[in-house]
Amino acid sequence: MLFNRDKPYNDLPPLPPAADLESKAILKLAIEANRNLAELKGVGTLIPNQSILLRGIVVQEAKMSSEIENIVTTNDSLYQAMSQDSLKRDPHTKEVLSYESALWHGVEYSRKSPLGRICLWNWSILSRAIRQASDQHPARH
Repeated sequence: MLFNRDKPYNDLPPLPPAADLESKAILKLAIEANRNLAELKGVGTLIPNQSILLRGIVVQEAKMSSEIENIVTTNDSLYQAMSQDSLKRDPHTKEVLSYESALWHGVEYSRKSPLGRICLWNWSILSRAIRQASDQHPARH
């Protein structure tokens, strides 16, 4: 099926999803996620400077997410730009580093705001439930 911008796509499932968001399966997944996060937190204390590991992960997320929007840069360009206060950054590298900065602002907001923590937790549970529901009822093409 070819994309036609003049014709709406109406084969989307209705919202909210029909999945039970407080089912045993989802609560078990939430418990497992909590246990894994606690384990990660414990192992993280063994790393002398956790921000090095975290920054690398966040930069890679920013790079991959930006590629979806056809903003492509290399790891070399990113890490060179991060290691020096260079004004010679190409626009794509600059955009990815701005994305990374925005992600960190979101992390700080979620740490400072009880509402932010609740929203992140609810979002993670809801996204898992939606994925499970879509796996059980795949779209018909």
